[in-house]
Amino acid sequence: MAMTDKEADRLFDSILLKLERRLGRKLITNFNNLTKAIKQIVSSGGEIAGNIIIQENQRELEQILVEAYEASILEGIKFTRRDLEEPPATEEESDEILLFLFAWIISTASVHSQQLTETSIDILNRSFEEGAQQGLSGVQLHNFVTRKIAKLNRNRVPTIAATEAGEALSKGSEHTALTIDDGPRDIGSGVGGGVGTGAGRGGAVPVVRGPVLKRWRSQGDRIVRNTHARANSRYSANPIPLDQAFQVGSSFGAFPRDSSLSMAERINCRCFVRYVRQKIGL
Repeated sequence: MAMTDKEADRLFDSILLKLERRLGRKLITNFNNLTKAIKQIVSSGGEIAGNIIIQENQRELEQILVEAYEASILEGIKFTRRDLEEPPATEEESDEILLFLFAWIISTASVHSQQLTETSIDILNRSFEEGAQQGLSGVQLHNFVTRKIAKLNRNRVPTIAATEAGEALSKGSEHTALTIDDGPRDIGSGVGGGVGTGAGRGGAVPVVRGPVLKRWRSQGDRIVRNTHARANSRYSANPIPLDQAFQVGSSFGAFPRDSSLSMAERINCRCFVRYVRQKIGL
């Protein structure tokens, strides 16, 4: 039975929250370890740039992201097959999608782990400078930096986790829809009385599954940004082909949190795509 929009909202939100929390815990640990490492390097008068400890921490972060992307893609596969009323994917089908997206997983994890590490180092450097400007040194300076970084990480990690997990979740959903759309057209039978089923004749008429289309779906609450609410309204009754991009504000993307969207449209986004299939009466 097809999900209503509200049912899909709740299901997607619960999936994203679970993935966000799981990734968030690992990010906090990684960022905290990075903070400790940098404090030790600074205390001993060493150089941060090119330090082997920093590089190892970044590689750990990259692996964390790879695992998070894979888990999110698998959830995207399950969600979209459920949304399109398809049977659950076999292990082989899921593995094929993961293999197809392998290059995206590795390259994205590499780029994002580097960006996140550079941002963390920049935050630490600015925190040390701020503490020094206040006349702090030694233990006082380190305690100041530790408290400040801990607070900043608590604020930034949920946003990072939701964005990273959400992008991979949408990526898995998109490729699942593409796979289904490219699959065989299963012929069924429609009974008269419905659109595309020979209404007016009262008899069974063959029905073939049409192409898969997509529509932008926001969570519909008070904190949804205006550009996403407008995208929801624009595409709700007018789904578009899979190879077309959604217009969101002044940018375009294949799905919510797509890297081609502007940062203003990606960060903290909780939207998702509902895929629908046309039924064409023969």
